[in-house]
Amino acid sequence: MPSADYPLVFERQLLEKVWGARRLAGYLNINIEKNARIGESWELSDHRKHQSIVKNGPLAGRSLGELMAEDGAGLAGAVPPARGGRFPLLIKFIDTSDRLSVQVHPSDAIAARLNESDGGKNEAWFFVNSEKDAKIWVGLAPDKKYTDLEGARRPEEFTQCMREWNPEPGDAIAIAAGTIHAIGAGVTVCEVQQTSDITYRVYDWDRPATPDRALHPKQSAASVRGELRPVLVKTGGAGAGPVELPSPGFFRWNVRRSTRQYKESTDGRFRAAIAIAGRGEIACGREGRPFPIAQGDVALIPARAETFTIEPDGSLHWILVEPAPATEL
Repeated sequence: MPSADYPLVFERQLLEKVWGARRLAGYLNINIEKNARIGESWELSDHRKHQSIVKNGPLAGRSLGELMAEDGAGLAGAVPPARGGRFPLLIKFIDTSDRLSVQVHPSDAIAARLNESDGGKNEAWFFVNSEKDAKIWVGLAPDKKYTDLEGARRPEEFTQCMREWNPEPGDAIAIAAGTIHAIGAGVTVCEVQQTSDITYRVYDWDRPATPDRALHPKQSAASVRGELRPVLVKTGGAGAGPVELPSPGFFRWNVRRSTRQYKESTDGRFRAAIAIAGRGEIACGREGRPFPIAQGDVALIPARAETFTIEPDGSLHWILVEPAPATEL
């Protein structure tokens, strides 16, 4: 059986959403069916709902879950897995034409207390594109409490209870478990998160209620942490970098613009490379076969690879994701 000792790139999984858009067709250079509104593209996932399938090299056709079951230590390294022995992180792109629900995700402890099959969900966003006047709402406004949000009835009352931001390309923000948040229309986001798909909706902008879009008042109240006040960080004009991006813990990530070769040791822990713009090649080991990486691609560098090299073709704007130190897990 071939070993996971080279950069793994996976088949994309496109998810239609009521708030989805069509910008990912151009950004990811993919075909989207006519009238389809794609809200998410899962690029790296060991979640049972959407398993990533390797599309390159000797392991093509194998799922990330299979590889974790066979050699989790070689793939993830000295990093605690997600619940069920799954790969700990999930990476996706989000594209919006309308507002997502006002929502909150639980911590690991709250998810267990509520008898969820998934663990908690900490996440962070990097804004790839943002239309003029696009908005997000993250955290409660300084003078508001969660009880104010529970008492809101109209859209403007909900937005007044939360802190509003106007994101620009290159901005980033961490969404720790327990943070009230909503993404507005007109943005494309790269999201890194724990492997979990738990979302508790507080409010859905008066959309018609359906079984797939139920509200979760009790679970939301149990999960929310009103004291959390995230800050939007701007990196758009930051030169070559690297620029450390805000993280809720569990992982670290930084963004950089490379015009020359980049080489790093894995130190026995996985890495993930996300190409934001440009193209290049990525290889593992001293004489490893290089694989192309282009805008929107996500490559998983297995822990057993020991080293990896990225060779830009001109300039490559990319994000490096790595597990947080053991003290932050």
